[in-house]
Amino acid sequence: MQKRLFGILLFVFALFGLTLGTAAAERTVYVADGGTGDGSSAASPLGSLAEAAKALDGGDGRIVLVGDCVQRSALTLPEAGNVTYTSEGGELVLAADLSFEKNTDDGVITLDLPIYMQQRAALLGGFNNLVFGENCTVTGELDFYGGVDAPEGTIRQHALNRTLGMQISCEIPYSITVNGGSFATFAGGNRRPTSQALVGSIAVPVAVTINGGSFGGSVSYDVNSNNKDENAFSLSGMSLLCDDASLTVNGGSFALPIYAQGRLGEVGNYASYNSSYAASDSRLYALDGDISFTLTGGSFSGGEVSAFQTSTGYTQLLRGNFDLNIGAGADFAAGTVLDATQVKAYAGETRTATLVCPDASAFMVKRFDIVNGAAQSYTEPLRIVFVGDSITEGTGANDPTHNAYAARVLEKAEKNGMELVVSNFGVGASTVLDYNSIRHRDTLAGVLSLHEADGAYVLVALGTNDAAIAGGTAGQTAHFEREYDALLRDYGALPDTEKVYTTSAIYRYTSNKPADVRAVSVIRPIQARVTEALAAESPDKYVYVDLYALLLEEATSDRLFASDKLHPDADGYVIYADAVYAAIFEGKTTVDSFYRSDIYLSASGRLDGAGTASNPISSLTVAFGLADPDGETTIHIIGEVTYDKFVTPLGSGKLHFVGEGDNAVLTVSGDTIRCCGDVSFDNLTLKCSATATFLVLGWHNFELTETVDTEGIFYLVCGNLLFEGDMAKTAFDDAASAGSAENQTVTVNGGSYNLLCGGNYRLYGNSPFAVYSGNQTLNIGAGASFAYNTGNGVVGQNYLTGSTTANIASSNIKGTLRDYAQYGKLDGQTYAGGRNTGKVTVNLAEGVSLSRIITGDLNGDGQLDIVDSLLLVRAMFNGLDAAKQPYYHDFEKVGLSDVAASLKRLTK
Repeated sequence: MQKRLFGILLFVFALFGLTLGTAAAERTVYVADGGTGDGSSAASPLGSLAEAAKALDGGDGRIVLVGDCVQRSALTLPEAGNVTYTSEGGELVLAADLSFEKNTDDGVITLDLPIYMQQRAALLGGFNNLVFGENCTVTGELDFYGGVDAPEGTIRQHALNRTLGMQISCEIPYSITVNGGSFATFAGGNRRPTSQALVGSIAVPVAVTINGGSFGGSVSYDVNSNNKDENAFSLSGMSLLCDDASLTVNGGSFALPIYAQGRLGEVGNYASYNSSYAASDSRLYALDGDISFTLTGGSFSGGEVSAFQTSTGYTQLLRGNFDLNIGAGADFAAGTVLDATQVKAYAGETRTATLVCPDASAFMVKRFDIVNGAAQSYTEPLRIVFVGDSITEGTGANDPTHNAYAARVLEKAEKNGMELVVSNFGVGASTVLDYNSIRHRDTLAGVLSLHEADGAYVLVALGTNDAAIAGGTAGQTAHFEREYDALLRDYGALPDTEKVYTTSAIYRYTSNKPADVRAVSVIRPIQARVTEALAAESPDKYVYVDLYALLLEEATSDRLFASDKLHPDADGYVIYADAVYAAIFEGKTTVDSFYRSDIYLSASGRLDGAGTASNPISSLTVAFGLADPDGETTIHIIGEVTYDKFVTPLGSGKLHFVGEGDNAVLTVSGDTIRCCGDVSFDNLTLKCSATATFLVLGWHNFELTETVDTEGIFYLVCGNLLFEGDMAKTAFDDAASAGSAENQTVTVNGGSYNLLCGGNYRLYGNSPFAVYSGNQTLNIGAGASFAYNTGNGVVGQNYLTGSTTANIASSNIKGTLRDYAQYGKLDGQTYAGGRNTGKVTVNLAEGVSLSRIITGDLNGDGQLDIVDSLLLVRAMFNGLDAAKQPYYHDFEKVGLSDVAASLKRLTK
């Protein structure tokens, strides 16, 4: 029986890895530079710290420096169990960063040895449990980060970026205890060594205990300014502190401010976009843990103890409780600030910031809910959230942290005695649409601005980068407007939002001329009309700020921009900030009498010209900006003016191009003139210097007088030039935005054209078939001529449910003019001829003859009647022979819907 019991005990011990003998001793490894031994004794040391750490093979042990160990290049030590680094006559000499591999267990690393800094460098703890022992001394400047070094991600490599984000985020609780040592910086989380480094998260509890040591280096901190751009003492480091955390101070000397959530630093555009792991879940970005500070000892001369290190960067709120307990043994410099300003619960939740302090009157106490048991009342600061692209981020200035316009607005407000909390969520190259590499609402900045900043005022400055796409097609123009509207509504619906300011795209003068002009002609009018429509729904909430008008003089006189003519420089941001400040706090949102009814344009004019005959403007883009999109404007062309493809201002107004004198020429070097409003041309030559140029009227009224001549190849498209019907493509078009219900009058009395298309023209097989339901009138005068083209049609490659009347006085229309243009390419879709229920009328002036195909005239008598409908009935069963197919959309077979449409047309 005893043997059996002994056998069972042996099995149990074996099963759980236990031994019946005494516990195995920890291994001790000796090390010194130049050592050639096996590390088993002080007389036989290993030659490097890396060898010593490797010798432990992941287990527990002691590493003893018996001579100096000089680390001249960056080193990462492997993870082990419980490891103590100590000294018997040697120093750890650092000339480069020393890191511990990221923690995966509950082992404790103890540093109980002297550290000598040959130059300022960092020690990175890898989220390990760390103890700085009483024998730890530091000579020189050591920066400590409890986490890891954050790498940069790779744009558009979402899986890789998520993996990297997981690697730099912590999900195992850890603690840091300091009994000795000297630290220039002390940060409990990651270091972000570059502005494009990813942002990681601490998603588990972390505890920091300070029993001794000194903290603070050569940095002088200005606690009276929100422009704090140095790492101080923080639990978070340059990570997001998203769980409970505690700081217990029993001793030590602090010559720097103390924060729960420290600064993230400058978060570059790719960093914001590539930090997709942190942005994926509120668990990884919301600062909603409970934070407790217990300060019972130590001396504090850093000037501030705060829940959050506010800056002009990614400033957000702590959503949990914040408890600050100060004991009588803690010694503070006079006037120390105790700040809970950024502790603010989500709407509908209750959290408190509580201060317990023997003598609160010795401090500047800011916005604690309870002080020594007594409830407090206070006024929230004005929080302003800036949302935008590279201009908001501050690109173009050498020091965006201090020169971005958000920082300059804050600076000006503070000089005027105001208290603001500013969050700058600018992301360079970001867009409203999701076709460019960076869509703002998908970035970390976008997530934080919507959920974690609680701005009373939100200023949205997005759209300039969308000009690369929006305005290029009808579909993307409409898509931008929908997305812009949705974004503004999202900010406006936030519980703390009092006002949403939108700023227009400013004048830009880059190498991308089509985008420059679309920013003025498409993006800016959409920004205005969407904001104004929302303001009509929610009075006093939405405010449009026309920065184009407010800053045009400075932009065209070259007092605003850096060398790229897109971003302001440092001085330009001051001007920009003044305009934003005046809009927010003084109500100056536009320039009175900004638009001109007459604008003179000449290649020999000046960018900042007055736009008069004697002082003309040199830029078509500037002229479009000065033209009222909802009024009537004449652009007077002097001499020859050349521009790339362009888009006229979007709106309900009318734009006239009028040549001055006998030699006015408007030369287009691109492939498209796209009209976004009513347009006319008079007394000039319209010249195409490209292979060909499409005149795309977009269902707007259009006129070319008999005094207009053309040079080169022009295609006239009365509807829209349609690209791909695939929303994943940047050149996206859809049926809803490609059609129209508006009446249209097109008058062409001069010029020669290689295409006459009375509606849409499709470029791809998946281009949509839209519907025109308005009443269209085409007036083709005697002075106009059209070459033979298989795409010619009174009705374009779309469906007609309204009417088209063509009044033709020209004898120079070559070939055969169809009622309905051939529908073109098909890619996985069909053309439904039966959807054409509208009426086509062609009136020929006296003496004008025309070869014409009347769609549906199957008996060839020149009119549509019941006989044609009956022939379609027969064709349902027998099909259409080859001779008849051109007379019904080139179909071989027809259906009941075609017959029904034919009968419906007879009633019109």
